[in-house]
Amino acid sequence: VITEEEVITEEEVITEEEVITEDAVITEEEVITEEEVNAEEEIITEDVVIEEASEEYLYDLKNSIRELIEKKYYKYLDDEKGVIKAKNALVRLGFTYDDINSVMEEFLNEGNF
Repeated sequence: VITEEEVITEEEVITEEEVITEDAVITEEEVITEEEVNAEEEIITEDVVIEEASEEYLYDLKNSIRELIEKKYYKYLDDEKGVIKAKNALVRLGFTYDDINSVMEEFLNEGNF
């Protein structure tokens, strides 16, 4: 038997819309699927692999320039004219000025000539 006090009036009923406020509602577009998470992880992994590969390539490239300087162009590094001659020869071999200048600066700062 339900007493009068236990009866809920229509005004006391809380509707679902009242419980879920506008801030708490998650729309379907905001839900991240497992595929999206996996795709994001793959992108991060690919970026890391690409970065590591480019670092290795850059290291190998600079190592090649350094070896060429030591083997072929070492004798030209006594004066500025010789340094320019060596740099131009390396450019003709396909290396960029940025890479050549970077290695040449390291090479000259180490006092290897």
